[in-house]
Amino acid sequence: MIRWFMLCCCIATFAVSPCWALQTQSTQQPPPDPPVTSKPKDQNKADKPSDWPRSPEALEYEVQYKAAVAQRQAERRKAVEAAEQIVTLARPLTRADAIHAQTNIKANLEKITKLAKRIRAFSGGDDADHTLEAPPQTVSEGAARIVALAENLKRGLEKFDHRVISVTIINDSNMIILLSEYLRQQARQP
Repeated sequence: MIRWFMLCCCIATFAVSPCWALQTQSTQQPPPDPPVTSKPKDQNKADKPSDWPRSPEALEYEVQYKAAVAQRQAERRKAVEAAEQIVTLARPLTRADAIHAQTNIKANLEKITKLAKRIRAFSGGDDADHTLEAPPQTVSEGAARIVALAENLKRGLEKFDHRVISVTIINDSNMIILLSEYLRQQARQP
């Protein structure tokens, strides 16, 4: 009798198990796809494991992009340093005793012009037809305006990222250029 019971159990198990496996396969559904979310533009599409190994073109693009960002950040640091140099060059010109001593006024103003042009080029500006609305009466007054503009320029450059193009920075650098050129012309005249 035990043999008969064991034989029936084995037959039942073998007969039912394929049906049960078919039933479980038909009721199981594949896992749903993850919801599609928009990624920020700065994330690479190569973050998905299905994109590995990446193509050489994608790797080359990524290397070029990172190099361009690093270069732009280095240019921004140089622009901030140029603004600091403008302040240090123009500050002595605000004192009347330095003006009377003629301590390289023309050379300092020429350096200020070059530095301001470098900042303007970094910011995406170019030569524009600007005119000085109220020219300074004295060199110290003009130098004081240059110092104020350069400090404003430095704050703006430190505040903004390397990806930002600021009209204020371009306009301030244009005004520094105009003021320094005007003061250089005034210094040439006896």
